[in-house]
Amino acid sequence: MATFRRLAEHRSGSYQRDVAYTLNGLGNLLRELGEHEQAFNAYSEAVKIYTDLDGERPGSHLQSVGMTLHNLGNILTDLRRLEEARDAYSRSVVIRARLAEEQPRVHLPDLAATMHNLGNLLQDLGELEEARSLLSQALNIGRHVAEGRPEPSLAGTLNDLGRVLADLREFEAAQEAYLEALAIRRRLANDQAQIHMADLATTLNNLGVLMVQRREEQAALVGLSEALAIRRHLAEKAPAVYLGDLAMTLTNLGALLIGLRLWDEARDALSEALTIRRSLVKHAPYLLADIARTLNNMGRLHQDLLDLDHAREAYAESVGLYAQANCPLDAALPCANRAWLERECGDRSFAAEWAVRSIEFIEIGIAQLSTSDHYDKFKARIEEAVEVLVELYAEEGPQAFGKLLRLFEWLRLVEGTAGLRESAPPILPGSLTAPILWIQRVRRSLIFALVRPGEEVRIFQKKDTMEDGALVGLIINLIRWLHDGWESRPITDAAKPLFELFPEEIRRLLCEEDGHPVFVSPCRRTLTLPLELIPALDGDDTKPFAGLRKLIVRFHSVNELDAVIKRNVHLDQMPPVVVGEPMTSQAVPLPAARRGAEYAGHLFGTTAILGEDATRDRVIGQLSNPLLSLFIFMGHGDLHELLLAGEDRFGLKDLASINWQNAPFIHLDCCHTGIVQGALGGRFIGMPSAMIRCGAGAVLASYYPLYDQPAMIFSRTLYDLMMKEKRMVGEALLQVRCKMHELFGGVPLYWATSILWGNPNIRLTRD
Repeated sequence: MATFRRLAEHRSGSYQRDVAYTLNGLGNLLRELGEHEQAFNAYSEAVKIYTDLDGERPGSHLQSVGMTLHNLGNILTDLRRLEEARDAYSRSVVIRARLAEEQPRVHLPDLAATMHNLGNLLQDLGELEEARSLLSQALNIGRHVAEGRPEPSLAGTLNDLGRVLADLREFEAAQEAYLEALAIRRRLANDQAQIHMADLATTLNNLGVLMVQRREEQAALVGLSEALAIRRHLAEKAPAVYLGDLAMTLTNLGALLIGLRLWDEARDALSEALTIRRSLVKHAPYLLADIARTLNNMGRLHQDLLDLDHAREAYAESVGLYAQANCPLDAALPCANRAWLERECGDRSFAAEWAVRSIEFIEIGIAQLSTSDHYDKFKARIEEAVEVLVELYAEEGPQAFGKLLRLFEWLRLVEGTAGLRESAPPILPGSLTAPILWIQRVRRSLIFALVRPGEEVRIFQKKDTMEDGALVGLIINLIRWLHDGWESRPITDAAKPLFELFPEEIRRLLCEEDGHPVFVSPCRRTLTLPLELIPALDGDDTKPFAGLRKLIVRFHSVNELDAVIKRNVHLDQMPPVVVGEPMTSQAVPLPAARRGAEYAGHLFGTTAILGEDATRDRVIGQLSNPLLSLFIFMGHGDLHELLLAGEDRFGLKDLASINWQNAPFIHLDCCHTGIVQGALGGRFIGMPSAMIRCGAGAVLASYYPLYDQPAMIFSRTLYDLMMKEKRMVGEALLQVRCKMHELFGGVPLYWATSILWGNPNIRLTRD
């Protein structure tokens, strides 16, 4: 380096490249030595030199710029400067994608490597959908490059994709990814055991943890046991390198053995893990948190064995070590476990003290977080602690409702955004005129909080042994009946297994005859429950479903309800926007939708934008007006987007910069646009959610497919009720459902499709 710098002073054009090349190599060495700040300085200077050289001769050093940006992203990730790392990786991806277009065989592997690392970074940032997308793209490239050969990089991408899918609770897909990675790593380990056995153990460990989540304990036991055997062998040869991994698998195995009630084996595994971690912490103080985790599991073991004094000691030491390691979110879990222990011993006051301490730790931890350093372990710790506290408070009954609401909000936001910093608990709106039903899935329990106007809150808890995949399967099965089951009775039969999860009183509430709306505030895992199709308990075939008896309005949280319920629309602020049957080359004509749009335009005093005139520029120009009062779309839609004239589309990204001030009423009279999917960071992805965030007063959209003529009849009847008879949107919707039920022989596909988000009490008025 010194030599090249001296040469560059005299002949910079000839030797600057050598300076940058050596800086990059020096950065690699310094990173290996753990000297991260110095590595960052080396990479940063190398990027600047290569960029300047490429600026002088465009394209001459583009490959080197992409490579060094990739390395800069790596060191920034090590330094936990995650937003800066994202920028470096993203710039590298752009460069390497450009190079790969010109020479795919040369540059595609480099592109896949950067996309892989960026995907892992996005997982750290809690942006799991984006992480899944990048890792999937890297995987597709890796498959193409590997051409059937067992490539280590391909296995690594599969392994990391499995981690992301597990975080998304897509357990079947995660298992498939892990199993494919496992097969590749087994083949590689058979050929070169010394190089690949550690990677094999990693995937076995991850797969074992996944099997625990899927409640397939025996499969988990097999995977973790094999991982343990490999890591024990590796640790014997290189203890300084592999003892930490051995302790991790021992701790995972110990937790599993507790669940299997294999107490002696669990004690042996946890004791060995504890011994290893105590020995390692002398040279690595950051392992304090690992010791605390093992102690928490040891506390659970002692508690199950009714050795309560030792359980208390283990929990107390775990809390102390977590606090010493400045890991307050982690400390919340042993506090919550200690609260549960005292609750089981009948000491409610002491249990309450430990519960309060747990919540205090959560608050301290949340205050430390930012969007750039919210790691996966945090969301797991919050969820674990809150699960225990929810069960604790649910047994206390109505007096704990405020605490439960706050815990539910943390669960909803648990994967990390600035929203986690909110310290004030949710407040029930003072204008409450309808029952609020709050449904929260908490691991193996469904918690229901029911608040009727003027009454005390009531808490219902139902244990649920069904994993998320099975729950989703029941929902899909029920929706399939909407397409295939043309009689109400088979659909009722299909609905029963799903809603047996509901307490009878909740089902009875949703099937009462009165028309008061029930506000449902779903979490990510219960968001897609088709509550309108809850079957009547009395077997009434004339009005068999909840959606004909009760209006069920979706909200994400009580805070959102409180804000949205105050919005009201005024049609005189701006001419309403009505779009009818945009011409698309790939979609079937919708003549009834065109007639319905013409009718709506006449009724609302505006000219409908029809057919080929419904271009993207024209529609977005109208919708971007902050004083928009009403938007009706009758045409073809798809998941999260509307189809416009030609090949144009209007989707979620187009709503990002819109801010409506006049609380417009929006009706998306097209297929599938009512679908909202729970994502991470307390986000909900879908047109209704996005439009509510933009300021809409209410959004009516279809979760299911629509049929042209019935959809037009539904819409015209709804608008007549709202404009001619001055009905509120919720009231009109219930009446339309009943009429469609009568007209079409009770088939839910025609009356249950449109789902309401937002304020059901708005009227379309002109002041």
